[in-house]
Amino acid sequence: MSFPYSNSGWMQVHRSQSQERPLDGMACIFRHIGGVPVRARFDNKGAVAAQVLPGAERVLSDGFNRFRLRRRFGADFCNPASGNEKGSVENKADCTRRNMLALVPVIDDFGLFNKDLLMRRGSDRMHCRRGDTLEDLQA
Repeated sequence: MSFPYSNSGWMQVHRSQSQERPLDGMACIFRHIGGVPVRARFDNKGAVAAQVLPGAERVLSDGFNRFRLRRRFGADFCNPASGNEKGSVENKADCTRRNMLALVPVIDDFGLFNKDLLMRRGSDRMHCRRGDTLEDLQA
């Protein structure tokens, strides 16, 4: 997840891409940061949008809609095939991947690994530009 206003970003990794995994990841991040954003912007992944309709309309997946309503946040969606709308999250994901997952991790316990990702990322509010490495950011 990327929070462009504060330039913070959070990552969780999971064994599969089932619908529950992204929702679990968001719940862990919300607990860790101590709150839920008022609105969030999403890509059109199946875990979130069951169907993309013309314009900004989406048919939300049942699981995501229950998750969103329970946590009381609004959801906005990127337009299909519009990578320019996702620059913040794509850039943050690339930067995080380069700096926290550069060496392929061996994960014995996903819960502990994700807890470590939250702790390491929480102390880090680096501004990432395309191609930045950790050494560039510390200079």
